[in-house]
Amino acid sequence: MKFLKNNFLIIISFVILLTIVIFSAINFSEEKKSIEQRNNESINYCNNNNYEGTEYEEYCINVLNNSNIDVDFFTTYTNVVLFGLGKYSFVLFLFVVMPSLYFVSKYLKNRIILEDATRMNYNKIKNKLFLNAYKSLIILPLVIVISFIICYIISGNFDSSYAIKNSTTVWSETTLNHPALFIISYLINVILHCVLYINISLIIVRKHHNYFVSTILSFLAYIGIEAILEIGINGLLFTMILKSSAGIVFNIMNFITFNDSVGILPILAVSLFFAIGSSIIVHVKYKDKEKMIMDCEINE
Repeated sequence: MKFLKNNFLIIISFVILLTIVIFSAINFSEEKKSIEQRNNESINYCNNNNYEGTEYEEYCINVLNNSNIDVDFFTTYTNVVLFGLGKYSFVLFLFVVMPSLYFVSKYLKNRIILEDATRMNYNKIKNKLFLNAYKSLIILPLVIVISFIICYIISGNFDSSYAIKNSTTVWSETTLNHPALFIISYLINVILHCVLYINISLIIVRKHHNYFVSTILSFLAYIGIEAILEIGINGLLFTMILKSSAGIVFNIMNFITFNDSVGILPILAVSLFFAIGSSIIVHVKYKDKEKMIMDCEINE
């Protein structure tokens, strides 16, 4: 019961996101059955009828040549996660930071830190804050790992032939031919984005201890950063000045898509830069014990 009480927002966020994935998976499974049924009907028709010299010749040749190619993991993942969970990319930030902010804001707002400061080392206080804040780091990565498992169960294979043949995914053929690299890189990218999201909330809650105020301000900061990156970096610098599409990697909102049009390494490099950069800012914001105590003393 204590575990549930201390982590109820993490559990709620996880359950909501996983429910979205499961419903999306069920819908795609039904759609996949319909696709397979129509494909089997086409194969039977072509096998049982003389299509040579008819208007169906090209169609039947294509159907029979691809009769052994099944809907693959990547197509399944695209439909289940990108078209399911990805529809909520705009608010995924809140599913991570709302559980993260709860303990920290309560701890600072209620001036619990003042009591702890008399009997604990400040580094231990910071570790306590950060440990509770970063617990929500597990939410999205765990949902993604479960999504990988679900999509593999549905597809039953990592063969990318179907995705390449029918262009059913957004990823390059190079990425599709290396499923292990894709899975590991994708998960690392999700984790790095979650670190960034939590760091943004920690930077905001350092001065604004009210839970709802810090949540709203964190979300506005997230939107503002995305706008700067999209308009200033991607739009102005890369698209207009450098005439390059590489600016697409400067996006902190749509990480679910994992657009690899410029390669996987640039995506991870930029995500790592944001995660490390924001972590440094958090360290600077929380390093002064006296300022922290003074800011908490004014809370009523």
